[in-house]
Amino acid sequence: MIETGRRAFLAGMAAAVAAPALGATRTRLPEWEDLAHHLGDARERAWLTAQAPLFDCPDAGFSEIYYFRWRSYFHSLKRSSDGWVVWEFPYHVTWAGLHNTIVDAAAHHVYDGRWLRDPTPMHDYLRFWLTNRDAPLRGFSCWMASAARALDQVHPEAGAARALIQPLIHNYHAWEDVFRRPSGLYTQLAVNDGMEEAASGPQGLRPTLNAYQFGDARAIAAISRAIGAGDIAARYDDRAAALKALVQDKLWNPETRFFDTVLEADGRFSGERELVGYIPWYFDLPDARFASAWAQLKDPAGFRAPYGPTTLERRSPRFELVEDDSRWNGSSWPYATSQTLVALANLLDSGHPAPIGVVDYFETLLTYARSHYRTVDGVRQPWIGESIQPINGHWTSETAGYNHSTFPDLVISGLVGLRPASDGRVRVKPLVPPGTWDYFALRDVRYRGHDVSIIWDRTGARYGEAGLRLLVGGKLLARRATLGPLTADLPGRTPAVSAPVAPLRDEIGPGPVDRVTVTASFYKAEPPGAVLGEEDADGIWDFYSSGLDTDWLQLTFPKPIRIGALWWDGYEDEKRHKAPTAAAVTLWRDGEWRTAEQAVADPVKPTTGRNRIAFAPVETDRVRLLLTSQKPGRHGVGAAVVRVQWEEA
Repeated sequence: MIETGRRAFLAGMAAAVAAPALGATRTRLPEWEDLAHHLGDARERAWLTAQAPLFDCPDAGFSEIYYFRWRSYFHSLKRSSDGWVVWEFPYHVTWAGLHNTIVDAAAHHVYDGRWLRDPTPMHDYLRFWLTNRDAPLRGFSCWMASAARALDQVHPEAGAARALIQPLIHNYHAWEDVFRRPSGLYTQLAVNDGMEEAASGPQGLRPTLNAYQFGDARAIAAISRAIGAGDIAARYDDRAAALKALVQDKLWNPETRFFDTVLEADGRFSGERELVGYIPWYFDLPDARFASAWAQLKDPAGFRAPYGPTTLERRSPRFELVEDDSRWNGSSWPYATSQTLVALANLLDSGHPAPIGVVDYFETLLTYARSHYRTVDGVRQPWIGESIQPINGHWTSETAGYNHSTFPDLVISGLVGLRPASDGRVRVKPLVPPGTWDYFALRDVRYRGHDVSIIWDRTGARYGEAGLRLLVGGKLLARRATLGPLTADLPGRTPAVSAPVAPLRDEIGPGPVDRVTVTASFYKAEPPGAVLGEEDADGIWDFYSSGLDTDWLQLTFPKPIRIGALWWDGYEDEKRHKAPTAAAVTLWRDGEWRTAEQAVADPVKPTTGRNRIAFAPVETDRVRLLLTSQKPGRHGVGAAVVRVQWEEA
């Protein structure tokens, strides 16, 4: 039984958002014309009715935000010379990369976009990130393999996952190669997690990237197994198992009983409970014994707030209520709220005993929906921005339509409970508490080639039949009288058959190469290939904000060459860029990176002018220049390169 106060809160959301209610009676399934007042202008309506699943519920404000978020998504989809991409900002920003793309929310984009009827934009988008040499793939942390598998579970396209598995492996290795510490855990700057000014400090072994790498390892294993690459699957199963053990052993703070950040500066826990401590559940990482952490989500001294959850627990001395953006020490961020709601849905789906339940999920999601409003020129209107003050609900950023989070996916896979799988079955597990909504409908979701509808009507007064129903292609496949799980075989389901696949390289590979290409351990906007320009070129590769002591710039050749020296020109400015403290060359030989032998640097100490490192000639198709920054970190002093050349021996 839900206590009286919370019942009133949950039941009163429609009145709180002051949106027009739908007719009380209909006794038929909802159609698009019933929802015309939510569908926007003619272009938005045409796209919505062709691409988005129809959703109906008794909370008109919640429905309004569901369709508002789809309309915002529509405006973020952009055609480019490389196919469809998704923008984060609704306008061009200087720190974005090719086609105005930024990678930190790319997985969020895919999780929402996988529910479009036409999967072409999402296939294009993943291909852009994983195969385009100029896409800034690791400028921010991202869970790209998990996103690719999430799309494949909803829209299994012949050859799509197969085509991406090798670049997914390369991407995983690049994170390992650069950000993994000797302990096996990954370091990251908070700002490069997209989480500026975090209370846990600027850098450390954070729950974020470590959980992302766990999730990506599991995804690579699953995709590899599906295409018959069992040896690769086994290796990534082992990677995931090892990382799970490390996260549970090293990032669980027994004093706070929460997943915490181990600080780069001194190796101690930060001691802060931050919302990112729930991210491991996004990928089903933790064992049941860690579920006690979830008590903090519903605690007003923890993360609960009228427009929360907060990014830092409210009892922390570092918690701040601010009216400006880009601060993760108290403000509520839709980015993190989205991750938390997915994580909580996974916990509830697992059945692990926990101090939290379906009522808390429902309340948190409705609070999130309620936050999607802002008064502009005296008019209250739907809004999604970067961050929100969690007590008074004031948006602390001026960016409207900021596509940095999810909402439709939370409704479809979480609230309504369509839980994607890869076995040809359809599973439904709603997270709507009894005694709240008397009805809801999700119609014509394109799922694994079928149109799936999930209909709940407690009395039959809304849609003509009482109970929870699962329909596929308009035909009833399963039903029950109360809210609860439903499972059915999809029509025409056939056992998965593994198909032959070309041998996969479990290494950092060059990808498709038809010319000399340049890749780097880190960059956010300008592609590192600019360093191959002419003498007067103004291109630059810098990594001052990578947070690592040493970064690398890699040249990959179309075929092996015999190389004996590397030239590079440095760069200097007043604040961010100075000469590196050290420079070295490594070459790819016999399946691993090896330090160049007999290396002679001229000058001996790296400069911001012309530098040359000669070494014993080696035949290879890959060479790296490694540079060590003077002062790595968020506000550090990094090295930069404007030009690279090589000498064949």
